Amino acid sequence: MSTLSPNRLLPILLLTTLLGACAGAPTRASMGPRDGRDEAAIRRVVERRSLLSQRGDSVAMARLFTEDAVVMATNLVGTREIKRWEQAFAEQNELNAEYVVDEVQVNGDWAYARIRISGTLTKRPGGSPERISGQELALFQRQADGSWRIARLMANSNVTATLEMAASSE
Repeated sequence: MSTLSPNRLLPILLLTTLLGACAGAPTRASMGPRDGRDEAAIRRVVERRSLLSQRGDSVAMARLFTEDAVVMATNLVGTREIKRWEQAFAEQNELNAEYVVDEVQVNGDWAYARIRISGTLTKRPGGSPERISGQELALFQRQADGSWRIARLMANSNVTATLEMAASSE
């Protein structure tokens, strides 16, 4: 009988926890037919975020998040911190990236999206473009008006993982 290594067990535990957090009694807003409108709305939020990231519009970007949102990669809590961080990032960098949604799952008033990001990041002033590649897992929460906002955001860089894998194979 084989046992799961910690590296294989962690994703299973994360997914189990995520699915448990999304579960719950259906609300009035979530009891309608599954016609793809929620998935389409979530994909539009990701598209908007991509556009706003490239424009450096920190005010509009913060509006895509819930008031108590958490961005784990940068340890940000709340739209005020997110806006401040996005503004500083845009002042110091030029981002040209594509966001691709690989998966959306909706369960009531909660949903998650698995997102791939690739493109270039150029430090200001006068930096050279550097290739970026990463993944995100975004948790969305339906708002009282029926719209979707990002409540939690987790991200990782594929570039770092590639460098670590190359170093470990030497």
